[in-house]
This record gives sequence, C-alpha cells and structure tokens, in this order.
Amino acid sequence: MNDEPENNEPQPQTEILPTHRRGGWPKGKQRKFKPRASQPKPEKESEFAGMSSGEGWNSRCAALCNPKQGCVITRGEGSGNCGHPEKGGLQAADLLKPKVVERYNAARKYLAHLKVDKR
Repeated sequence: MNDEPENNEPQPQTEILPTHRRGGWPKGKQRKFKPRASQPKPEKESEFAGMSSGEGWNSRCAALCNPKQGCVITRGEGSGNCGHPEKGGLQAADLLKPKVVERYNAARKYLAHLKVDKR
C-alpha cells in the first residue's frame, strides 16, 4: 500500500546541544572591577554648603544661614534678608552692592553645579 520503499537503515543520532545560555559574563571567570576615580575633595567647604534647589518653597538655605546673622548671600553689606536664588533672589537695595551681587551669582553657580551632579 505504500509506494515508498521501507528504509531500515538506522537514523544518525543528532547531536544534543546544551541549553542556550543568555549572554553575559562567562561562567567561571571573575569580573575584574576597576576602582572608580575618586573626585577631588574641595580645599575648603563652600560657604553655600547645605543649600539646595527645587521648587521655591522646597529649597533649603545654606547651613550657615540663621535668624541672628542673616543670609549668607546678603550678610555683611546687604540687608541680611534671604537672598536664595530660588526663593525670590535679591531685593532692590541689595542689587546696588557689588559684593552681594557677586555672592548671589556664586550661589547661582553652586546650585547649577548641584543640578548637574544629580544627573
């Protein structure tokens, strides 16, 4: 009934391959971790240390700001009121004093560097 001749020859056994392993580090080899280059520590702590950025109400003043001595930015020659760049900035009277404006710009740069470091 079959038109095909019977094939009694044994079929060659196909080679059984091991299960596929996902790519990655080969088994048995240990990874060699390279130590990260440490960032150089600043010579002195910034006067703006502790200052943070965020929403205006969520920003924190520098650690050296306090009610008795006033704001780090406007202390001394300025009015002593808060001069945080994200909390309203400088008042008109403080804008006339170059040292206060210089400290304000330094605080803005400090906050910009904090934003970059977060990334």
